[in-house]
Amino acid sequence: YQFNLIFNKFNPKNIFFTYEGYSWEKALCILINSKYKNTQTIGFQHTKIYSKTLFKNKIFEKEMEPNIILTTGKFSSDAFSETKKFSQIINIGKPEKKEIYKIKNKINLDKNIRICVLPEGIDEECYRLISFALKCAKKYKDLIFVCRFHPLTNFSKLHKAIDIKKKLPKNIIFSSSNLENDLKKSNYALYRGSASIFTAMKNGVIPIYLKINDEINIGISNNKYEWHLNANTPDELYKKIVNTFNNNYLKKNRDDVMKFYNKYFENFNYTKFKKIVTK
Repeated sequence: YQFNLIFNKFNPKNIFFTYEGYSWEKALCILINSKYKNTQTIGFQHTKIYSKTLFKNKIFEKEMEPNIILTTGKFSSDAFSETKKFSQIINIGKPEKKEIYKIKNKINLDKNIRICVLPEGIDEECYRLISFALKCAKKYKDLIFVCRFHPLTNFSKLHKAIDIKKKLPKNIIFSSSNLENDLKKSNYALYRGSASIFTAMKNGVIPIYLKINDEINIGISNNKYEWHLNANTPDELYKKIVNTFNNNYLKKNRDDVMKFYNKYFENFNYTKFKKIVTK
């Protein structure tokens, strides 16, 4: 109803929206593709690619997808080119990116290993990641977990869900510092669905994905890269860290992490964008 009001009043030539795979995006495309065919739908993949974004509906695939999908870099452009046969894929880059990121902070091989924990704002996902970090911290005292909470975190629910009123282990920290400072002191970042993992990667931090049995992977990679670690249990996490916490691994793979980030987010192409909106 609201979409109809907007289109009837303004009769827009182009409709831009963030392309993340939500149901309202599909509803918008179905409406425009069936009723307002002079309006062009343009979805912008501005952050990580979610599995629901790559989902294909064989019956309504053409109606549910935007006419054009703008991507942040070659990685996502290639991924969408394989799955979105009814949309024009244009690699346009990310507006905020202004430089090729390079390693600035030195490899930190202190006795204690620091892991930056990056939960999402979704309650269930936050509980899952923090609970896992707590289990690891209690079992492995030489690991320090620095937890960075999403601004939408409901702390009253978090306290009830995992009972953090009890005394926390000394090696788990609920950080009040800024993200950049925490990442400079960390060699690893534990995550699931949070797009903050990209901020970690541009700082040369090795990502560790907490995988859950029989789930759809919501990470940034399906185990295709040596630098992208996966863990399902505290023991597996510890083993992965012990095997990789050395100069040879960290130096090589931090460089590869940065290369992946710079491929995922390229410089914004204003010439391409101008051609799209003035067509």
